[in-house]
Amino acid sequence: MYRVDGKSGQVSVVSGDIARPNGLAFSPDESKLYVVEGGTSPRSILAYDVADGGTRITSKRKLIGRINLPGRCANICFGGTYRNRLFMTASSSLYHLYVNTHGALGD
Repeated sequence: MYRVDGKSGQVSVVSGDIARPNGLAFSPDESKLYVVEGGTSPRSILAYDVADGGTRITSKRKLIGRINLPGRCANICFGGTYRNRLFMTASSSLYHLYVNTHGALGD
């Protein structure tokens, strides 16, 4: 997984051990990064703390959560009245789960 610095344009490797990262989402305060790991079976959703300064994953790269699904997850997004419902799309299914965080407000 790569990070592009918005100011300098510099590209850096954030994590080389996530198998085909896909479906990135942030918590509203951008303190957590959620990633669908597309190269595993079943696919997993990984959650990481974001380092101060917005460099995305802390230097320890400590996994703080995992959601295992019966199907292959392709993308994720937050929804629901309080934006605390995590929707996960798969090839033939839609999964959802209430979580202890809220997604960002849309435009």
